[in-house]
Amino acid sequence: MSWTITLLSQKQAEEIAYSWKYEGSYSFYDMTSDQEDLTHFLDPAARGTHVHAVMYEAELVGFIEVTPKDRIAEVGMGLKPSWTGRGIGLQFMEKMIDFLRSHYHVERITLAVAAFNKRAITVYERAGFSKTGVSQQQTNDSIYEFIHMSLSINID
Repeated sequence: MSWTITLLSQKQAEEIAYSWKYEGSYSFYDMTSDQEDLTHFLDPAARGTHVHAVMYEAELVGFIEVTPKDRIAEVGMGLKPSWTGRGIGLQFMEKMIDFLRSHYHVERITLAVAAFNKRAITVYERAGFSKTGVSQQQTNDSIYEFIHMSLSINID
């Protein structure tokens, strides 16, 4: 498989924001579900150099948003709706971990995932992440429970 990770372009940001629509409870992740998140994602200055496109061959299949701090990378990510449930989540995570190791030189990766998203939690655990806590977060016009997870990685 030919995976590449590059800086997210404005065109790609707009494609994700307006075209990626998830089914059922996963519509929570639609960019248009939260105006603040949408505005941030579409603003090139806000994205800076830390939001990346994940490509498989020539197709945009995901994105990674990285907030680096003191050898730790806090990440948010998304997988294209048509690519969810196809068994490639672990490969996506492995590519992301390799990318963070080589480009950000971090020792730990942290993330937060909506507690209802059992599919993602399972993939993150298979990738080696451990649960580190739980919090409530205001988003999408309500309050949701989020699971915090962490992965320690070796840098070569």
